[in-house]
Amino acid sequence: CGSNLCIQELVANRESRLENEIPLYLRTEITKIANANKVFEALSRGFCRFSDILSQSKVSSSPALADILERLVSMEVVEKTVPINDERNRRKTSYRIADNLSRFFFRYIDRYGSQRAVMESDAFYAQFIEKDFETSFVPLAFETICRQFLIRQNRSGRFEPPLLKIGKYYYDDPASHANGEFDVVAE
Repeated sequence: CGSNLCIQELVANRESRLENEIPLYLRTEITKIANANKVFEALSRGFCRFSDILSQSKVSSSPALADILERLVSMEVVEKTVPINDERNRRKTSYRIADNLSRFFFRYIDRYGSQRAVMESDAFYAQFIEKDFETSFVPLAFETICRQFLIRQNRSGRFEPPLLKIGKYYYDDPASHANGEFDVVAE
């Protein structure tokens, strides 16, 4: 099936096969943590830096958010990523929802639930999912797949010498007053 038909059939349509899987699994786990839903909403909208998550989630304080994120990371429902060239720089640390299905659910289904309830599924998909899915969601998932591939190849001994680090790389270019990142690099 085409990607949009599979997505609609499995997740996006009302009464789809996986419609209740995420809410039942994840919400029962994260509702035990105060304000975790607010953090998930901020993460699903693409806010990944601590300060952005704090302002978007409206969690009361930095220590409260740090505690929530630490608990979600320990539950393995949120991933914490640090650049391989600046692991101690807290400003460059990022967070995101750990698995693609949960990320998809919070980004599209939970966020646009009221629109989904009153729209035909093709129109809902076209308006709220299709473009963002192709331009933002899939590239981020592809980065994860690339990292996982390198890790698996490295563990199986395919690199000589073995890779010591795999992840993002941030750089600053003082001459052009610019900075940027490489999404997947290995050392």
